[in-house]
Amino acid sequence: MNTDKSLTVLIPAYNEEANLASAVAKYERAIGSRMSDYEFIIFDDASRDRTGAVADQLARDNPRIRVCIIASTGDSVTTSGKAPGSRK
Repeated sequence: MNTDKSLTVLIPAYNEEANLASAVAKYERAIGSRMSDYEFIIFDDASRDRTGAVADQLARDNPRIRVCIIASTGDSVTTSGKAPGSRK
């Protein structure tokens, strides 16, 4: 296990409600056995389904996950920042 390096995995998500949790679990299995310091940042790009809610729940359950929800508000885009329970 590599203990002297850290890794951040960026996960773009658009309408991935049905796939997000299993994708994050696969990343966790692949990386968790190789790295001790890692995090996932999920970017929900104005999904129209429950992708943001799924991402928020994943972040509450796992301190290695942060969420950035990009919400479309007409002509502009706003970012919510990190989800409750996420790392700094």
